[in-house]
Amino acid sequence: MTQTLQDLRKSKFPTIKAFAEACGFSTSKASTVLQGRHVNAMSLDEARYIANVLDVSFQEFANAMDASYAEWHEQNMPKTQRIPESIRSKSPIDLIPLTNLRKV
Repeated sequence: MTQTLQDLRKSKFPTIKAFAEACGFSTSKASTVLQGRHVNAMSLDEARYIANVLDVSFQEFANAMDASYAEWHEQNMPKTQRIPESIRSKSPIDLIPLTNLRKV
C-alpha cells in the first residue's frame, strides 16, 4: 500500500503544527496539503520544497499526494459524484465517444 502524506509527516513530525512550522504554512494549509487537496493547485517548486521538508524523493511525495487525495476524495465525496472504478484509471481521451468521427 502506498503511503499517504500523513504517513510521511508522522515519520518526521509529531504534529501537523510542527510540520506547518517547518514548511512556513498555517496549520490549516498544512492540514489540507496533507489531505492531498492541493494536488491541482501546487506548483512544482512548492511540491519539491515540501518533499524536501519531509525528506523524501519527489516521486515518493507525488505518489503519497495521489494516495492522500484518493483517500480524502473517497471519504468526502457523495457516492453519486465518485468516479466509477471501471473508468478511474483511463485517460480522458479514452472516454470520448467515437460516434462523431467522420468515416474516411
